[in-house]
Amino acid sequence: MALIVLDLEYNQPSRRIIQIGAVRVYPEKAMIEPFFREDVNPREPLDPHITKLTGITPERAEAAHGLEVVAQAFWKQAARDERVVIGGWGDDTRKLLRDSHKAGVITPRVESLDLSTLWKLLKTMGGPEVRPRPWSCGLKRVMRYYGVEFDGAQHDALTDARATGEVLMRMAQEVGGLLGVL
Repeated sequence: MALIVLDLEYNQPSRRIIQIGAVRVYPEKAMIEPFFREDVNPREPLDPHITKLTGITPERAEAAHGLEVVAQAFWKQAARDERVVIGGWGDDTRKLLRDSHKAGVITPRVESLDLSTLWKLLKTMGGPEVRPRPWSCGLKRVMRYYGVEFDGAQHDALTDARATGEVLMRMAQEVGGLLGVL
């Protein structure tokens, strides 16, 4: 089984994907390794705020392949495993699936996890000492909760995927073996 944690960076206001980053999580080894990182040409001008936020310049975006090429490479790499589970914070996995299909890319059968929903579920299902707290599901706040720090530039898809993978590993430790049931 492949447990892949995905992060996307988008252009605004169109929400076209400009970068895909992913890590592979090995629950049995408590290990995370880089899996995929590619810029995507959104075929539109980059919003200056997004360039400042992500560090992806217009020249860098223009030099990248379009989504049909990058998504095909991602899904080809993901499909090497018999069973693929892809998790993302929020709707990143669903967005990549939808946008890939719109671009004519054939995707493998994957199981999708929204890790922010998993976080909310874990915190609302906890004991009485947990329930009264208002649990935000912003990734940065959850990272602070678990003591996870960014290892690299924030808003780089691979850096954010790695941080999300760390959060997933901490959630699994908290509930004892969560990843074993996936």
